[in-house]
Amino acid sequence: MLLGVVPLISIWSTHNLFHFIVVMSVICFRHDVIKFEFAFFSCLFISKVSRLLFVEMLPMAYPRHHDTIFEAMLSAPIAKYSRRTQVDDFLSKTIKYKAERDFLLKNLYRDTSNDAFGWKCNLKGIYNNIDNLMCGLPDKATAMLPTLFVKGGHSNYIPDNDINIISKHFPQSTLKEIPNVGHWVHAEAPEAFSELLYSFSQNS
Repeated sequence: MLLGVVPLISIWSTHNLFHFIVVMSVICFRHDVIKFEFAFFSCLFISKVSRLLFVEMLPMAYPRHHDTIFEAMLSAPIAKYSRRTQVDDFLSKTIKYKAERDFLLKNLYRDTSNDAFGWKCNLKGIYNNIDNLMCGLPDKATAMLPTLFVKGGHSNYIPDNDINIISKHFPQSTLKEIPNVGHWVHAEAPEAFSELLYSFSQNS
C-alpha cells in the first residue's frame, strides 16, 4: 500500500486511520517540503510503516517560498469556470511551468451538487499554517526503516552540503538522483520515477 500523507491531517487522526483499516504493509511517500507531520508520524508509529520515500526534500526546515503558488490558486475564480482549461489559463499567468500546473490541477474537482469546480485540499488552511508545516524534524527523531530519498539532477532542493542530515534521522536511507530533471521529478520523468519506486518497493 502506498500512502501519501495529506498536509494538515493530524498525526493522531492518521494513527486512528491505521487502526480502522487493516494494513499489512505501508510505503509512505511524500514530495516537497510540506512534510513535518508525515515524517514525524513515521518516527512515532514506525510499526505501521514498512518503507519511506521522500522526493525532493530533506528532513530539515526550509524557507517559505510557496506564496506565489498559493495566492494564484486562492485567487482563481474557479466556481465561475466550466472547463479545466480555463483554470489552467488563469494559473498560467503566474505559474509558467506547465508540468507544475498539471500537478496542481490534480487538486481540482467538480462538485456534483452544483456542477462547480472546487479545490480538494484545504488551501487556506495550508497557506495560513505553511510556516509550521515547513519546519524540520525534532533533533532526536529517528526512523529505522528502509528509506529512499530522490532528487532531480537540476534541482537545488537537496543541496550537497545538507545531505548528512539524512543519515542522522534515517540511518537506513539511500539517495538516488534522476538526471536531467528539476524539482518536479515525477512529472518530468514519470517512467524513470516509477521504475525507481517499483524497484524500491520490491527490495527486501
